[in-house]
Amino acid sequence: MMGYRGVAADTIMEWNRHFRRDGKFPHPDPYFANGIRPKPKPALFEFFPQAAIDITDFIIKHQDHFTVDMIVEHFNKNMLPALHEEAKELGDESEEKALIDKLMENNPKFTTVYRWVKYIGFTVQPTKKSYYVDGHEYPEQKTDRIKLAKTYLVELEPRCSRWIQMTLDEFNDLQASLPDNDKIIHNGYDYELDDGTKMKEFHVDNHERLME
Repeated sequence: MMGYRGVAADTIMEWNRHFRRDGKFPHPDPYFANGIRPKPKPALFEFFPQAAIDITDFIIKHQDHFTVDMIVEHFNKNMLPALHEEAKELGDESEEKALIDKLMENNPKFTTVYRWVKYIGFTVQPTKKSYYVDGHEYPEQKTDRIKLAKTYLVELEPRCSRWIQMTLDEFNDLQASLPDNDKIIHNGYDYELDDGTKMKEFHVDNHERLME
């Protein structure tokens, strides 16, 4: 049935034991069941949900060298003025405007911003010796990757002579010279030259004679 999730028989038996003992079913959320209430959402994210997304994007973009001080500066210099303009459109009496005015008067410091960062789901830990950051999308890495690919594919690989090109006639002659139980069984790659000559390409491992 749509909207319902199946449960195992053991789960239903557990519910029954709770109901017979307590006269009620246990709360499905283990945090509530153990008296732990979720942390309230920061007022900034309550009134401006996009702020949480913007902070998340900033952290991910700078995750290899991120510090809380960076997001403090980014928020106060870039995000807060933009939020102020957005809040003004909602009117001077709005809760959003009151919140932003308060933040403009007293810019959030490290403790407040770090609380936002943790609420979003990030934690700040010291860099360890085994710490690794995947920087394969850095501009300098992309440039070097393209250079390496061109060097390998255009300059080095052709020198390895692992691929054999021959005309279709040469292939037919080679096939004819081979015994019936030792023909080249791979189809190879068919293509044509600019002058219309039909060609075939094989890897040297396709047959012993191709290594000659």
